[in-house]
Amino acid sequence: MPDLFHGMGGGFALVLAGRGRYDAAAANYGRLPDDLDSAMKGACPVLATYGAKGRAFRANAGKLEAALERAGVEHEVRLYPDAGHSFPNDTDNVPHAMRPLLRFVMGIGPEPASAADAWRRIEAFFARHLAAG
Repeated sequence: MPDLFHGMGGGFALVLAGRGRYDAAAANYGRLPDDLDSAMKGACPVLATYGAKGRAFRANAGKLEAALERAGVEHEVRLYPDAGHSFPNDTDNVPHAMRPLLRFVMGIGPEPASAADAWRRIEAFFARHLAAG
């Protein structure tokens, strides 16, 4: 079963990846588990995407990749330089009047080129790991 969530859900996907219930997990800019190394031991393959302009989670990409390496978990972690938080969304999901502020202060909003690549990678990752046997 795939597990794909964004933001807060991305953190849930990472926690659940090590629980033995899933064949693959994908997290877009999720919060990292408090005990990251323990959470990643025995995890299913993990794909994670982060936007470098998203101030809240951008540092998580390197931390997650290092933990997955230490745990010997198959993974793909990508930090998109032109993207921020919510970059895979097709449209802004915040009130119109707040968009300029949230883009500038927190790096939140769609980024179509990064989103297209991220969705392509997510689909290929799940196709590879969830193929019928």
